[in-house]
Amino acid sequence: EQFSLGIQWLGELYTSKPLHLSQDDWSVPKYWPKVEGRVPLVGHTPVFIQIVTEEELKICPLCITSRIHDGMRIITVNAAWSVNNQSETDLLMITNMVASSCTQVKLFSKKQKPKPLKLKAAPENSRLQPVLFWDLTSPGSHDSEYQQYLCLAQKSSDEPVWSYPVCVTTSIPDSRLTVSVPEIGGTTKPYLIMVHKKDGLTFLITKNDPCPVVKLYNNTKYILLYGQSCFTKEEGYFVEEEKTGHKQFLSIGPGCSAHYTPPALSSSYPNSPDLLPNICLAKQVENTDQQCELVEVWSCGINLMSEGDQFVNVPDACDVRIHKERVSNTIVLFIEPANRVEISAKEIRSRIGVPHGTHHERSVSVPEDNREAKFVAQEDKDSVQPTLVNPLRVPAVERTIQFLSLKLSHMSLIICDDLNAHQPYQQSEVLRVNLDQLLIFLRPGASEAVTSSPSCCSQIIQEVKFHVGSIQVDNQLEEQGASGYDFPVILLPSGNDPTTKENLQHEIEPNSSQSLLKVDVVLEYSEENRSRGMSVHSLSMSLTPVSVYLEDTFFYKLFKLLPTFKPSLIHRKILLQSREQLLPAEVSVTATSLSKPIHIHQFHIHPISLMLSLRASLKLYLSLDHTPLHFHSFQRNALFSSSYRLGHMLTMHYLSAALLRAGWVLGSMDLLANPAGFARAVSRGLTDFVLMPYRGLLRGPWAFVTGMSDGAASMLRQITSGALVSVTNWAGSVSRNMDRLSMDTDHWTRQETLRRHHPSGLVAGLAQGLSGFGISLL
Repeated sequence: EQFSLGIQWLGELYTSKPLHLSQDDWSVPKYWPKVEGRVPLVGHTPVFIQIVTEEELKICPLCITSRIHDGMRIITVNAAWSVNNQSETDLLMITNMVASSCTQVKLFSKKQKPKPLKLKAAPENSRLQPVLFWDLTSPGSHDSEYQQYLCLAQKSSDEPVWSYPVCVTTSIPDSRLTVSVPEIGGTTKPYLIMVHKKDGLTFLITKNDPCPVVKLYNNTKYILLYGQSCFTKEEGYFVEEEKTGHKQFLSIGPGCSAHYTPPALSSSYPNSPDLLPNICLAKQVENTDQQCELVEVWSCGINLMSEGDQFVNVPDACDVRIHKERVSNTIVLFIEPANRVEISAKEIRSRIGVPHGTHHERSVSVPEDNREAKFVAQEDKDSVQPTLVNPLRVPAVERTIQFLSLKLSHMSLIICDDLNAHQPYQQSEVLRVNLDQLLIFLRPGASEAVTSSPSCCSQIIQEVKFHVGSIQVDNQLEEQGASGYDFPVILLPSGNDPTTKENLQHEIEPNSSQSLLKVDVVLEYSEENRSRGMSVHSLSMSLTPVSVYLEDTFFYKLFKLLPTFKPSLIHRKILLQSREQLLPAEVSVTATSLSKPIHIHQFHIHPISLMLSLRASLKLYLSLDHTPLHFHSFQRNALFSSSYRLGHMLTMHYLSAALLRAGWVLGSMDLLANPAGFARAVSRGLTDFVLMPYRGLLRGPWAFVTGMSDGAASMLRQITSGALVSVTNWAGSVSRNMDRLSMDTDHWTRQETLRRHHPSGLVAGLAQGLSGFGISLL
């Protein structure tokens, strides 16, 4: 049977194309066939209704959802698009849809007079506003392939000033878009638009952008266009925004400022690119052949990663000087006419290596030490009159400089279990973390001093140092029998020097050479971005060699205890039935994650070395003893990603390093007699056998003879101990697996108890071994 959905608009009925109720079960979304006009038994399908009048041209996107409940088929019709404003200000939004076949169309023309949708600011509210009607550029067939565009503006009594049209893509389930909304005074305010698609419904969440990548200041008299730079040999320089289906470009007026985030960062988020894309500038000029058309000739790219000033030629405008400053992870670009700066042509040629009388490139980089340029006193015809006064260039007169020095000789963090204790009203310790010589320092940064340069940014830099002299993590669970534990310690410094603690006890400033864990953070705070708080400029972490002892039975027990630490809900909030649609909880969590990215200029983790000991009591008993692992450094510049993606990058980095050492790890298994450990023992013995006589030869004949004897003894000792340890661990591993195969719980428990009882001498060890062997035979 066929049916249609209709909307009554100004007394006329507009319907969709015929729809069919299908009996096919498309419960797996991955294998849904792309069949238009068919409603599946379980699933959803999009529906579009076009409204064509003499004055208006609109389209209404809907979504039909079908499901089975108690043998009944329930059909639900929802608006395909909904919006939720979680920003701090009220906004206006206009929408437009363009058929995919149309290119280079003009959006939001004044003839259409679009009616904006009012978005009330509600940061803590999850109420959704449906977006039912979208302006349509040109009428077309009932095609479901459309490109969606929207503009934002701040709510005011005057005529709203709309932002640059943003193309909303639904090909990615969770995407992040950026838009700069114009404000009064020639500035902009950055916003985020999170796009989430779930079960055929698309949710738009608007929030304030906490960390825009670029901010531009136009100190020229021209209206400049800007965009992400692209270059080909055939077309030369152009911008990424030209690939969109409309004719608008991002622009910045004379004496104005604008925030900008390159589309490459938004499209690749949360993947962090290694390099930031360049930015091109252009000036709008009228084409003499076609009166109403504009021709854009773009300049060469502005490198955002380089330091120092850069000179760029804007075609049909002037040569401009791009001064770069970094303020709270935002790159600030000051665009000024180049003839305002007194720079000698001879000096430029000498710096770039171009002889006199030859043509040089139009993009020149000036080193950082020549940033304090002298301004020409005479009036400049290409500059803005009056010159833009930037708040970033006004040094802060009153500053609060913070100092902190905190030293703790010892600190213990204890996790207790008061529910599953052996005796009532008694707590049992589960885990204990011991920190010795904890040092925390907060100091002003090195660049905190106020300079006389007119381009000095008003920002505060704080350096935070967190150093720990020694860390030890203890396993405090005391259980007997088969559920006992082999390792009482989980983490311990390798080769701990007893003099280290004594040296640190008299330290006032952090000493990086005597600390086990070092975390150095540089924080930035700017007057302009006071609402965003402190931002992390750089983070560096290092860890000296440690020994790690992992046991799966302990972690199984710990994971079982974790739910008991979560407080239970005494009361439950009951939501009253209402006709308001609320934002789904999982969509809200994803939007929060996308709106709070991790933006760090320098992120560095130094190489890590550890000795790994492992006990795995799975179907087969596996054990490792003191297997060395080395992980290379992890470093990222201009990190711009989410916390989940950063954790994924760290996991893949260290997991790949562990896989490269899989051969040594496999060779260190006790079940295979630990050939890798025996090889390391032989290597140490041969090293001593060669090195000790060599050192003695440098001291004298008698030292050479002593070195020969000590080296031979060391080699014999290392080879003998390595062979005995390999055989002993192999025998113990085979014995434990045989005990498991016996399927005798009492025998297994008794043997584990005997193994954990360490003998006091050779005779006690022989007696314990013979008694265990005899009991096993019986």
